Amino acid sequence: MADDLAAAPAAKRAPSNAVPLACVFVIGCASLFAWNATITISSYWRARLCGSPLEDYYESTFSLCYQGTALLANGMALRAASRTSVRARVVPTTKALAGIFAAFALLALWPAAPRDYVFVPATLLGVLCCGWFSQFLCAAIYGVSATLRGGFNAANMAGQGTSGV
Repeated sequence: MADDLAAAPAAKRAPSNAVPLACVFVIGCASLFAWNATITISSYWRARLCGSPLEDYYESTFSLCYQGTALLANGMALRAASRTSVRARVVPTTKALAGIFAAFALLALWPAAPRDYVFVPATLLGVLCCGWFSQFLCAAIYGVSATLRGGFNAANMAGQGTSGV
C-alpha cells in the first residue's frame, strides 16, 4: 500500500484535510470559549457579586441574557446568510469574542472596579454579546461544515466541547 502511494503521481493524491479540520476545530473552540469561560467560574461570580442584586440568581440571569440574544442572533444569522460571505460572518465575530474574553479578563484583574456601576453592567453586557456573537459564529460554521464532506461538523463540535473543559 505504501509503495502504491509513493508511486502515484502527486496530482492524483487526495489533498489532506488536516489543516482545514484543525481550523474548524479552532473556530469551534472560539465559538463557545468566552461563554464557557464565563459560566464555569461560579466561585468567582459568587465572590464578585456578593451583596449585589445578582448574588443569588446570577446563573439564571446570565443564561437568560445569553439565550435571549442568541435567539435574536439566530434570526439575524439566517437573514445574513444569503447576503454576506462566510468570511464576513466568521472573522469579525471571532475577533469580537476574543475582545469579550479580554474584557472579562481585564475586569477580573480590576478587583476594585465599582460593582454596581461598572462590574455588573459590564458583565451583563459581555454576556449579552457572548450570546449574540457566539450564535452568529455557530450558525455560519455549522452551515459551512454541513456542506463539506469528511468530519467537519465533528471537528466543530469537538472544538466546542474542548472550549468547555
